[in-house]
Amino acid sequence: MAEEISKKTEKNELEELLEDFEAKLTTDDNLREDKKSKLMEGLKNSLRTYCYFPNWLNDKELEKYNQDKKTLFSVLIDKVTEINSMAMDDSEIKNSPIELICKKICHLFLCVDFGKPLDEIRDQLQKNKDFVQQCEHREYITKLYSEGFFYLFNGLEALALTQVPANETLLEELEILISKMKGYTDMSQPSQSVVIAVKQNFIGQFDREAYSTQLGILEQVLTLDVNPEYLLWVYQIWRYKRKANWEGRKPPGIEEIGAIVDAVKRFPDHPHVVMAFCNVIAESVKDKDVLYLPITIGTLSFHNIDDVIDFLHSETRRVLSLDPMSVFTNITTAEIYQSILHKKFRNMSFAKMCIERALLFHPNSSKANVRMGMFFLTNKEFGDATKYFEYALQSDPRNFPSFIELMSIYLGNVRVNKQKIMDQLKISSSAAYWNNEKIGRMDWFEGMFHYACLDDQKAIDSWVRAYLNHRDSIKPFKRVAYHVHRYGWDASMFTLKQIKFRIDCVVGTKPMDARTESVIQKIFNVLNEGLEEERAYFSERGRRGHGRGWSGSRGGDGFGRGGSGWDKGGFRGKGGWGDGQRSWDDGQKRSREIPKTT
Repeated sequence: MAEEISKKTEKNELEELLEDFEAKLTTDDNLREDKKSKLMEGLKNSLRTYCYFPNWLNDKELEKYNQDKKTLFSVLIDKVTEINSMAMDDSEIKNSPIELICKKICHLFLCVDFGKPLDEIRDQLQKNKDFVQQCEHREYITKLYSEGFFYLFNGLEALALTQVPANETLLEELEILISKMKGYTDMSQPSQSVVIAVKQNFIGQFDREAYSTQLGILEQVLTLDVNPEYLLWVYQIWRYKRKANWEGRKPPGIEEIGAIVDAVKRFPDHPHVVMAFCNVIAESVKDKDVLYLPITIGTLSFHNIDDVIDFLHSETRRVLSLDPMSVFTNITTAEIYQSILHKKFRNMSFAKMCIERALLFHPNSSKANVRMGMFFLTNKEFGDATKYFEYALQSDPRNFPSFIELMSIYLGNVRVNKQKIMDQLKISSSAAYWNNEKIGRMDWFEGMFHYACLDDQKAIDSWVRAYLNHRDSIKPFKRVAYHVHRYGWDASMFTLKQIKFRIDCVVGTKPMDARTESVIQKIFNVLNEGLEEERAYFSERGRRGHGRGWSGSRGGDGFGRGGSGWDKGGFRGKGGWGDGQRSWDDGQKRSREIPKTT
């Protein structure tokens, strides 16, 4: 990366190009406007080689950027407005100055890229410079970091100047800016690190799934400078990667644990680092299999779960006393005590207090609104939960968890929420920033909506489309019983037997192409797998005394009896729904060891 940038920051080339342009402009009074524009375009192109952010992207990423940049710009406007409204002693600024500056610079670049008026760009530029200088003055960042940010400021301002008609005054300003442009390799390593950090943040802003790319960039950043924010970003990317796919319910893996253990070793008193470490510990012990076993996480060893709870109690209170206003520390604490820990150790009133404190200081935080929505959802207060999930989507339309939760709640009462469901599907499905996996999830929910409205053909079309967008998009069928329990879906309609029966009735009455037949067979396979897991789930709930359970009383109903040849009647019940003792992982016990780091 350093070599790449150094090739693109030859100061002499820019100076020579500017001098040549200036000479032609001053010696030829009759220089035509089209010639001026052409010469200015040459200077602009030279500047773009190193301060035009999309140059960092490959072709696929560039295409996504061009599709998403309007939405990204809208989201960043809100984020920058929130940052500008913070007092400089706000803990979010104190503990995450580099991340916030990166967001402001990404917003500034988009102002330039969209060709905003020069006065508007300079106003934003001055606010960014003031913010960086105040962070330096308060010792949130060092002067070396400031130099890296100003390197980008100078380049972006020069780029903005090339987008307006050329004149002698403008050229003088360009000359001053270019003379300030240090070569990238001439800067200190911390200065270089923040330039690359902006790249990482820029890519992460518009491509939420660019995990490998971001981790590769951060590896380069950490060779230049070790900073708690950089280490925390590595941990967060590993966590997002786990949460974004179907392993989200599994405990943290070796890479995730290793990243945060490394961070907490180096920066044991950084509030965000310590809180992230508490989160990893809580997620590592949430499985009931480890409740009464010795536990080792990194270099920490606990005799039993009580030791873990004592540690979490002590550390979360310590961090909250140091950093009481932060969104991150408050909602992470709330998540630990609201949903991660085993029910025996949860503290719902304390969790709510933390979320309320986050919203008090950051009312437009999408993450804080999601967490409050989850709090009310856990208590089945669907009206209040809906309100906060809607707030979250208004703050950040790309907040996909909010979309999932909203659609799940809406489907709990389709008659009342029919228009809301149609409106939300229309808005979200037309957005350009979703990847195929998320589009597939939307299609699955659309299929469930049509199914609830008794339009089975449209439901099947949506589910087939979901699979074609992403094959994992039909996996939520396995969690239908969970949705019935959590979101109040109609228990008589939303059963896997009933879904399969109704699909079977439709596919037996019309011819289909080979691809559709193949997809429907895959849907039937998932439904069958889901039935096994559903049976084990309700059988387990019955044994634990949570509700009546569905075990033992349901005989084979003969649904899927092969009227159209589908599944050859293999769906017939043989001994009722409750005679199996299968566990969720098909009898293979999850390892009881927490992954250790070397």
